Amino acid sequence: MSWSFAFIAIRAGKDVVLQRLGMEDTGRAVEPYRAAASCVELPSGWTVVASDKMDFASPELLALLSQDGEALGCWLSDVVMASDAFGYRDGREVWSIRYDCNEHDGVVDAAGKLPPQFKAIYKKARAAQAAEEDGPPVDYVWDVPADVVAAITGYRYDEFDEAAFTVLAPPRGPKADPFQALKRLFGKR
Repeated sequence: MSWSFAFIAIRAGKDVVLQRLGMEDTGRAVEPYRAAASCVELPSGWTVVASDKMDFASPELLALLSQDGEALGCWLSDVVMASDAFGYRDGREVWSIRYDCNEHDGVVDAAGKLPPQFKAIYKKARAAQAAEEDGPPVDYVWDVPADVVAAITGYRYDEFDEAAFTVLAPPRGPKADPFQALKRLFGKR
């Protein structure tokens, strides 16, 4: 079974993130990546918003969510065997880590002021890749972008408490604008 998805981690409380997104928490539990948007607030001080849409972690949304703070984006696809992670601060990209096994063969494309955790994570993955001999091929470097985000936030895409994520939805009510989040994303008010 193939999959592609994305998530964003914001160093802010859930209420702040929901306000910036223009979304409401429905309170309905869901497994991450089984809804257009779901979220959880972590004990580490980060709030993770997960999506079944690979393009969810867009530069525009990361810039919006990192205003006066920090946001990290990550997407992974086993369809094309590629993964990316990006760090934003105060509306601007600070670093990026990109990997496409079809183009880079064990080498990530890393740029910017990389997190201090990157070097050790990348070195460990490269060593595991070099030691791989028997059995089906495993691409350890593919996980490097997600591992860096996990080292910073405490959230790893495949290790989560399913009951903790809840579905997000546009606000309800007569005054609610169901397109508020999209208008904010694209700079229209």
